[in-house]
Amino acid sequence: MIAARNAGEAARAASEIREAGLSAEGHRLDVTDPTAARECFAARGPFDILANSAGMARHGPALETAPENFDAVAEVNIRAACFPAQEAAKGMAGGAP
Repeated sequence: MIAARNAGEAARAASEIREAGLSAEGHRLDVTDPTAARECFAARGPFDILANSAGMARHGPALETAPENFDAVAEVNIRAACFPAQEAAKGMAGGAP
C-alpha cells in the first residue's frame, strides 16, 4: 500500500511499483489524522513493514518562527510519524491493526 495526502501521487507511485512487477495499491491518507490512519490500517493491514516519509519544513530565521509554522511542521514531522507507526505496530504485534 502506498498512502499519500494526494490520491494522484499515491496512484502514480503504486503504478510504478506494479510496472516493476510487484503489487501495490495507492490510497489517499492524511497521516496527521489518527482516526483516518486507524481506519486505513484496519481495512488494509496488517503490514510487515512501514516506511514513513512524510515531512515538511517552513524555512526562516529561528528567532522569527511563528507558532503556527512550528505547529504545522510538528504536526507532520512528529504526529504523522507517530500514529501510522502505532497502527502498523498493532498489526505487527498481532493485535487489531
